[in-house]
Amino acid sequence: MLQERRISSVSYDKANDSLSIAVDGSAPHASKGRALVSAAGKLVGLDVRNADGVGEVLMHGEHEDVATTADVSLAANPFRILNASRALKY
Repeated sequence: MLQERRISSVSYDKANDSLSIAVDGSAPHASKGRALVSAAGKLVGLDVRNADGVGEVLMHGEHEDVATTADVSLAANPFRILNASRALKY
């Protein structure tokens, strides 16, 4: 079964080209993920499951809003997408 949690907020830092992500509960421990991206280039969700499908999907929007996906690098403290402009438009 797919484990899903909500993203409570996102904040883009242009100087560092990173998108900080606040989630309900503790942030996942992942260094890579797949951004779920809307047609407008905004983050709809973040898939942090491993190759075996273990992990979770963090959602900021509706599943129906996903137009494309992009592989992204992640960092912790704060939990964020690195080099966000490669995958997203903020």
